[in-house]
Amino acid sequence: MSGAAAAASDVTVTYYAPYKWAIVTRAYGPDADALTGTLDKGRRDMLITFAVAAVLLALVVGAIAWYWARRVAGQLTGLTGALARIAAIRADTEGAVAAIDAITEAIDRVSEYQRAIAGAVEEQTATTDEMQRNVQRAATASGAIAADIDGVNSSVATAQRAVETSRAAASRLNANAATLTALVSRFRL
Repeated sequence: MSGAAAAASDVTVTYYAPYKWAIVTRAYGPDADALTGTLDKGRRDMLITFAVAAVLLALVVGAIAWYWARRVAGQLTGLTGALARIAAIRADTEGAVAAIDAITEAIDRVSEYQRAIAGAVEEQTATTDEMQRNVQRAATASGAIAADIDGVNSSVATAQRAVETSRAAASRLNANAATLTALVSRFRL
């Protein structure tokens, strides 16, 4: 470069873009304005590109967020339904437990009734056995009474025969007495 050109002012433009990029341009003298204009245009183009990229990135991120939000909402809806079903199952389980408790209490009462009935049946059996023994004793006593009555009947029959024999003997004795009285009345003294 010539001395006149070297005497012109130095211009250094530094631009830090996103992601820590550095654009450094050095120009001497009259070319500095043209270079600065080119840099400004490049900077505007880069900013527009980054803005478009940012908008596209925001749209993509928004779409992805919307997609995942929709999936999560669907899963939450499913989970809400599952929680409702779990609550219903829990309520049904609590109802079943209460019903089982009621059935257990009823079974316990039935068992108590069965024990009471078994005790009553045992007492009834003992009473029936005692009654049977008493009936057997009564039957034995009735048999003995019947045998005694047969003995009395036999004694009465024997006594009746004896009475008839005595009556027959008394009749003969009476006839003999009448005969003797008639014989004795013939002999007077």
